[in-house]
Order: sequence, then structure tokens, then C-alpha cells
Amino acid sequence: METLLRLSITVAAWVAVVMVALLPIGLGFDFGGVLWWSHHALALVVIASACLTLGTLWSHPKLTLRHQLVMVPLGLWIAYSWLHRCSFDASFVGWLSQGTAAAYQDWMQPLLGAGSDLSRLPMSIAPDYTRHATCVFVLLLPLAWLSGRLFSTSSRIVFVLHAISIGVSLHVLYGITCLIHPEWSIRPANEMGIETGFGAFVNRNNAALYFNLAIACSLGVIGWRLATVIGQQVDEDDFEIADLLVLFNDFQSLVAVGSLLVCCLGILTCGSRAGIVSAFAGLLIVFGIMRGRKGIFRWVAIFLATFLLGAILFLPVGGRGSTTLDRLRDIDLNSGEGVIDDSRWSHWGDSIDTGLAHLPAGAGLSTYAWAYLPYQNTGSRAWFHHAENIWLELFVEQGIPGVLLVVVIIGMIIHSLRKLNENVDPVDQGIRTAGWFAVGVIGISQIADFGLIIPANFTIVVVLFGIVCTRAAFGTTQSEPEVDETILFRSDRKTSIGRTAWSSMIVGVLAILSAALCVPTLRDDATDQALVRSAALTLQSSYYDSGRVRRGYAAVEERLAQRETYELLIASADLSRQSARLNEVFEREPEGSSEITSAYENTRTSKYRRAWRHPDESEHAVSDAEIERYRPALERVERALQRLPLGVEPRAKLVYLDFVHQDVRLTRAALQQLGEFQHHSPEQLIQIAEWAAGGDDYDLAAQLWKRATLLQPRRARFAVEFVRRYPKLSLLECIDDNSVAQQVAVKLLLATAADDEVLRQKATEFLQQADGKLHCNQCETISEGASCYELAADLQSYLGNGESALEHLESAVKRDPSNSLLKSKWIARLREMGYHRQALQEARRSRTQMTDTATFDKMIKEMAEEDLKEVESSKKAER
Repeated sequence: METLLRLSITVAAWVAVVMVALLPIGLGFDFGGVLWWSHHALALVVIASACLTLGTLWSHPKLTLRHQLVMVPLGLWIAYSWLHRCSFDASFVGWLSQGTAAAYQDWMQPLLGAGSDLSRLPMSIAPDYTRHATCVFVLLLPLAWLSGRLFSTSSRIVFVLHAISIGVSLHVLYGITCLIHPEWSIRPANEMGIETGFGAFVNRNNAALYFNLAIACSLGVIGWRLATVIGQQVDEDDFEIADLLVLFNDFQSLVAVGSLLVCCLGILTCGSRAGIVSAFAGLLIVFGIMRGRKGIFRWVAIFLATFLLGAILFLPVGGRGSTTLDRLRDIDLNSGEGVIDDSRWSHWGDSIDTGLAHLPAGAGLSTYAWAYLPYQNTGSRAWFHHAENIWLELFVEQGIPGVLLVVVIIGMIIHSLRKLNENVDPVDQGIRTAGWFAVGVIGISQIADFGLIIPANFTIVVVLFGIVCTRAAFGTTQSEPEVDETILFRSDRKTSIGRTAWSSMIVGVLAILSAALCVPTLRDDATDQALVRSAALTLQSSYYDSGRVRRGYAAVEERLAQRETYELLIASADLSRQSARLNEVFEREPEGSSEITSAYENTRTSKYRRAWRHPDESEHAVSDAEIERYRPALERVERALQRLPLGVEPRAKLVYLDFVHQDVRLTRAALQQLGEFQHHSPEQLIQIAEWAAGGDDYDLAAQLWKRATLLQPRRARFAVEFVRRYPKLSLLECIDDNSVAQQVAVKLLLATAADDEVLRQKATEFLQQADGKLHCNQCETISEGASCYELAADLQSYLGNGESALEHLESAVKRDPSNSLLKSKWIARLREMGYHRQALQEARRSRTQMTDTATFDKMIKEMAEEDLKEVESSKKAER
């Protein structure tokens, strides 16, 4: 019986070891573990592994609570994160986070009216997402606990390091294979057609961190084998590089070296420049701190090397399928292009402003995508779902308390790594090498990434540093913690051993119970996400199938009756609106696909919006029955807004459902807020301007278009078309005064306005004001300046200012004297203005200077014939 129980404990422990070792590998192939079903599976595996680990409590008598002291700040950090989803008095929330209070009171309340109850507010601006993120991070508690308990022996430590490095190497090989055969990739294609992922990861920087952590594991095995085979480490005085050759005579070392090389290949091919820089930073720490002597020169060297390598960090995402080396070659060392134009630089200013606005408590976990929207001053056109800097994101979401707790955790890890310097066990030297490399990689790479919050990455980090903290607490003399798997059954065991086991078991059970309490939430969230995705697929592929839409709507409504979340409410609103539209379509009894298409087109919400405002101009007025059909969709939108006060989707839906609520003030407020949230995105500003004009809010539409043409001047041509569709707008109000936008608009108007009665008068008004806004003298290149002066000449000619047009053409020729077409145009203008002698001189000079002699020969011949005719005419007149 005793033997059976002892065997059961051993088998259970090794099953847990295998499960934990395979966990990050499986998550890596599941898109890094970002899907909510992956979070649910992660919780089940972690809890099962922790339960299997409970048997080791009596087989490791030397493990005490002191060995897992890092769980204290980790538990406090998770408890603090959980508080964000709780509701408190509004004044108290305002004191803790002014930004959170402003989100509800200043941004949400104007859209819901004074009747909304805001006496109590959550500390988070996105409680549903904060709840889910907190439940995921609660899993760190049992994972950290079991890492300390389970991986306290050399054999288990080496196994998990080998398993992770080999498993990640397989992922690298899969990613490289997908580069050769893209059709084999399980990862969905990017909507923009730009390749930003690698392997199963949707973000190349997240994948690079994954590979770097695997390199840390490989270095850990190599460090262990060096200490075991030759009895030395890289920081010993007698160590020589030649000693590394012994690795090639050792099988385990060869496996580790092979995994390391494959992971290095992954970093070079995945396209992440941050990944290769952070790998260098990790090596600098390993060979700088571990091997360097004390003194300021060591630290200066490390700092300078890290700074020079870090210059590659802040680079924009490259082209499709580009490798890391390809993207390194994109840097222009002369102009700084590829470094100073990275959108992250400007966005981080907005991040800091957002964090300051939410001091001291922060906005809540998983809220960054919405928290920064009201504080955009220097950002870029992209919508940043993450800060691309995990330390700034932590500052925004967690405030001062969260940052301090994380600093404490990092400090305890570094302290443990320093204590491992004194341990004599070879496996401790390997873990020390892996830990220092991981610290360098995480510290540098996460300045420009957020990969640490990806489950595939943080599981490796927690396991690795859990081992570090446990091994560091064993002391300096013990080479291996005593493992006695019969201690539970021996009659001579001491009471102190029992107390140690029971106290550690209480901590483990509490961690397991905390995670178990989160499993229902993670399961429900995963179910909701699957339902929402199914609803989106229905609306995308079966929008004519009223039966399928109704079934999807019924399923979402049934789920809403059980629990209410933001995403379910949005899905319900979309399905409800589509169901109401299809009901109206089929009530008209269309026959054939053409009539169905026509009826579907006539039930667009944009037509209802117009019909509500101008019933006399519409063929079909909006009836009360039709309004009531869309009322459930509006109610869902309003409830969704209460759960995400800075949400973009609810505001957009409030706008195109304004024929239901019929509140012009509310529509304008929603449009203005959308304009603020999309302050740097010209595409979104144009869409919002379309909604504004469709609701007769022409002033706001003009403001939005002016902002869009300031951000992207080339879109001025679309502004001209917009004004043609909405004659009440003015070109002067819709197009910004910057020279590029003015040039684009002038060129288009000169080519089209004469044939367009709607634009003709507006174009004349605009063109009269445009002359002083072209700023041709500010053009950077010769061709741009010449084209600008030529355009200015055409503008003056259109306005009837011939002399001014001639002056501009002359300036264009001086700017680009080798342009034969431009010079011939100038000569033709001289002839039209009566300057025949000058025109002939310029034509003769150009014939000798230009390669296109035929054009100027023809012009000279024509001018000679004109002179001859003039002489003959004068002679006839004298007779």
C-alpha cells in the first residue's frame, strides 16, 4: 500500500510536470492563447496540474512559505485588479481616478440623459473586460505556487526547460514553413493585406518574445551542462570560450544548442526588430553582469551597447512577409526614416496624458483601447488597442498602486537571481543564466510591445521565475533539496514537517480555489465570444436569410437573459436591427432576387434618417410601426453604452438609429464625441462626416472634412465630390488651407468644374481664395515646385489674370529648366499674350538646349509664318 501511494504521488507529479511543460506549447499553436476559449482551457489545465501537485507537499519537507514569498505581492496585485470591477460611490471613484469618473459623467451621461443613475460607478471604464482579464491573471496564483512546489528538483527543472525549448523550436519550423507555403497557415489573413504575424501568432513581436523565452530555457540547459560536465560557469575566472566545445560531446547539450539555433532563426525570420534587439540585451546581461568585474566601466559598456541596439526598437511594421534583416535594411541612417516617423513615438505622449488623467488608481485591466481615446493630442491615425509599451500600459490601467506592486515583484525576482550566484548546485547555475537572459529580454522588448500579457508567454515567465524564487531560497550549501517521498508514511516524521506541509497546502488550496471560482466566468465569456462570432458571421454571409438571422437573434437574447455583457448587447442590437429590416423587406412580398435587392436597398437606415427629417421630400415616410421595430436595437445600444462608456460602436449606432430616438441633440453629441475619438484617423473622420451630413449637420461635417484633409491632404479630391453631393456645404469650409490639399483641390476643380453646374459657382469662390494658399516656394523637390507654379499659372488663367499666369509659368521654367513640355507651354503663353519677339528668342534657345528639338522647330516655323503673314499684310496696307 505504501509503495502504491508513493508511486501514485510520483506519477501524479510527473503528469503535472508534463501538463505544465506542454501548456505554453499548446497555447502557442492556438494563436498564442489570445482566444477566450483558450483562457478557459488554460484555467482547467492549471487547476488540474495544481491539484496533482498537492501530493508533493509531504515529499519536499524543506520547502516552506519563505520559498514562495513572491506570491504575496502577486496576490495583492490581482486583488487590486479585481477591485477595479467593483462599484463605489461616484465621488470616491472621482477621487481615485478622475479619468474614470469623466468617462461616465462627461462622455456617457450626455448620450443617456439626466435620468441615468450615476451615483455609483465602477473603477474600471470597461468592467466586463476587466473582469475577464482579472480572471485570467488569477491563474497566475496556482501556476506560481505549483512552479515552486513542482519544479524543485533538477530532473523536473531540466525536463521543463528542454520541453519548452524543443516545443517552441517546432513552432519556429512551422512558421518558416508557412512563409514558404502560406496556404498552410492556420492564422487568418490580415484585413489590410499586410503580414504582421508569424507562425500561429498574429503579432510578430509577441512571437519574438516567445522565441526569446525559449532561448532562455535553452541557455538554462546549456548553463547546467557546463556546470555539470566541466564544473565551471561563464562568470568564473578560469572559464575560456574553448570550454564550450565540450557541449558538442554531450547529447543534452546538443539538443539545447539545436533548439537555441532554431529559435534564433525564428527571431531572424519573424520580422521583429525588437526581438533581435532584446535578444542582444539579454546576452549583454548574461555576459556582462554575470561575467563582468565590478566597476563603472562594465555598466557604461552595457548601457552604451544596449542604447545602440535599442535604436532599432522603435520601428514601424514592415512590408508583407519581410524578415527581420529585411526590415533592418529599411532604416535610413541619414534622414532617420524608419525611426523618427514611427507612430509609437507620438502615441506614447497620449499614453502619458491618459495615465496622468487616471491617477492614482488607473482605468482598470484591459481598458487601454478605450481609455486613451479622449486624450489624443499627438497620436497617429491607427487605433491602438495596446500602448505598444507594456510599462506605459500598466501605468494607464493600474495607476500607482499597480506599478508599485509590479516593481516589488520584479525586485524580488532580481534579488532571487542575485542569490542564485551563491548556490553551488549546477541546475541553479543554469536557472540563473536563463533568468538573467529572460529579465533582459522582457525589460527591453516590452518597451515597444505587449507580448508579456499573451498567455503563451506569461506561462513560461511564471514557471521560469517561480523556479528561480524557489531555488534561491534553498541557500548556499544545499546542492539539492531533500526529496523523501516516504515522509508521509514514516512514523518518525517531525511535527515541524507536518506544519510546513499543512501551511503550504493551505496556500495552494487557496490559490486553486481562487482559480476555480474564475472558471465559470471564463467558460461563460468563452461561450459568449463564440456566440458573438457566430452572430457576426451570420450578418456577414447570410444577411438575406431572415430565418438564420432570427435564430441567431433568439440565441443571443436567450443568452442575454442569463447574463449581460457589452459584446452580447452589441450583437443583439445588430441582429435586432437586421431582423427588423428583413421583416420589412419580406412584408413587401418581393418576387425574384432583383426585387429583394431593391427592397433591401430601400430599407437602409440612411433613408430612414432622411425620411424622418424631411418627410415631404421622401417617397416613404417613417411610420410608428417601423420605428417600434427598431426600438429593441436602440435599447440594447443604450445598455451597451452603460457597460462601456467610451465605446465607439454604441455611439455610431446611436447616430444611424436617430430616426428611432428622434433626438437631434443626442445625435450631434454622439457625432462630436466620435470625432474626438477618431481625431487622428482621416478615414473614420470622413465616415463620421457622412453621417453628420446625412443628418443635416453640415457645420460639423465641414469641420470633420477639414480635419481629414489636414491629416491626409490628398483626400481633398474626395472632399470636392462630397460637396457636390451636398450642395449646402462650401469648399472653403471643407478643405484645409495646407498647400497640398489646396493644390489637389485646385487641380481637380480646374479639370471638372466648368462642366458641372453644381460645382461651378462653388469652384469660383474657392479658386479665388486659393491663389495665396498654394505656397509653391515651400515645395521640397524641383518637380513638385515646377508643377505647383504651373498649377498656379492655370489658376490665374482660369481667373482671367493673364500677366500673373505668365509670371507663374516663368517661375515654373526657372525651377525646372530641363522640362521641355513646361517650356513649350511658357512659349505658347508668351505668344498668346503678344510677346512674339521673346517667344521666338526662347524657342530658338530651347532648340539648342533641349533634346526635343522637333517641338521647338515647329514653334519657330509657326512664328516665322506668322511674321511673314504680318509683313505681307502690312505691305498690302501700304499699297
